Amino acid sequence: MACCTTGAALLVSRETFRIPPIKGPKMSVDEKMARRIATLARIGVSDAQLPALAKELSAILGFVEQLSELDTSGVKPLTSAVETTMLGREDVINDGGYPADVLANAPERDDDYFAVPKVVE
Repeated sequence: MACCTTGAALLVSRETFRIPPIKGPKMSVDEKMARRIATLARIGVSDAQLPALAKELSAILGFVEQLSELDTSGVKPLTSAVETTMLGREDVINDGGYPADVLANAPERDDDYFAVPKVVE
């Protein structure tokens, strides 16, 4: 199955998530279901737009069904289409020790600490 996240392609094999193959009749979205989906997504859709939305959602489901027919048994799961290595840095203690400079623009302070409103009673 393929999907996109933050602009990078993500390939995942069906075995990774143990997704059973889709069998049975092809799914389609009727106007009633399109209205329900729009309501759940909090999208304002007029009655005139419902047939087009239902057709578009059915096309998306058809594409997903088409993807489920692919054999991905030999595909290694990826988190990115490009091999990357996490960049790191040394975890070192810096000089610190300048609370007056750090807190200079703080709206409120309590000694050498930021004062924040209480959020939990």
